Amino acid sequence: MTTERRADAHEFANTAYDNVERELRTKWPNTYKGQTKKGLAELNEDRRLWLANPPTIITPQMADFHKRLDRQVGKNSQKWYGIEGVPYIGKSHILKSYVDQFHVDHTEQRPFVSGTEWQPIPVVWLQTPSTFKALMKRFLAFYLADDQQSGTGPDMVQPVARLVKKHQTKLIVLDDLHTLPNEKGGIGNHLKHFRDVCGEAIFLYTATQKERRKHGGKPEPAAAALRDETGGAQINARATVLRLDPHSLDNDWLRLLQQFEKAMPWCYDRRKPQLHQHASQIHELTGGRCGLLAELLSETTSLLIEANSKSEDRVTEELLNEAGNEIADAARIAA
Repeated sequence: MTTERRADAHEFANTAYDNVERELRTKWPNTYKGQTKKGLAELNEDRRLWLANPPTIITPQMADFHKRLDRQVGKNSQKWYGIEGVPYIGKSHILKSYVDQFHVDHTEQRPFVSGTEWQPIPVVWLQTPSTFKALMKRFLAFYLADDQQSGTGPDMVQPVARLVKKHQTKLIVLDDLHTLPNEKGGIGNHLKHFRDVCGEAIFLYTATQKERRKHGGKPEPAAAALRDETGGAQINARATVLRLDPHSLDNDWLRLLQQFEKAMPWCYDRRKPQLHQHASQIHELTGGRCGLLAELLSETTSLLIEANSKSEDRVTEELLNEAGNEIADAARIAA
């Protein structure tokens, strides 16, 4: 990877850590007792840093998807992989976890050297409204090739494909593919052509769908660009898609809460977990959605910092309801 960077270039998902000047704390005391005023201030600053750069919590769904993708990378399978589901179900969380691990694995295999042109993962975050031309311009910006941003979207496909091959890109990530409209002109066909000329790169996308729909007895693609066109339909037919559903209130939900609780920057006796006591309430507040669960617990952490306890953090019904009120807008979008 070249040492030169641009502020608007879309690089790896884990570059959120670039602005952290000191190592993030991973262990938290069991109590506030005995903390000096300075020590408590530093502790809370570490917790705010944690909130700004939360670790990725690997759920069973993530681990399964990682394994499936790993089996394909490097096999020249020319396949698309998708993560689809309702809002706040955890699609981007899974995406980030895989990209982070992919980056680590391939950096270890081929460490970055000044001047190298190797770019293993372009990550493009689509914005609403978006167009195929805007998508191609994002890729050119990633590769620092703004001088080639001319013509129509299809005109830019070959320049982008040449850069993908030149930089030996292995994984191309499209987050929020549903924001690409199925407009007249055939975005699905353009995407298929883009895939066909990009060599061995694997394509991974996420797409949001308010509710699961079927077409011809099969799940309908969440991304409009993959529907009703020859190219889009072919992509959808070949894609391996992980479709996420909300968690039920069962043992898997309890295990998920346990995984999140272990990671949270809370100060209390870890031998006495707290979230399982509120499993039903948390499920009701989040609808069993992993993304909303992360939002709820992050907001809970902010409230605990503000509470300035003299002994230890306590997660209560009242505290969770207050955090739920803070994320109410997100919860309404998810409903």
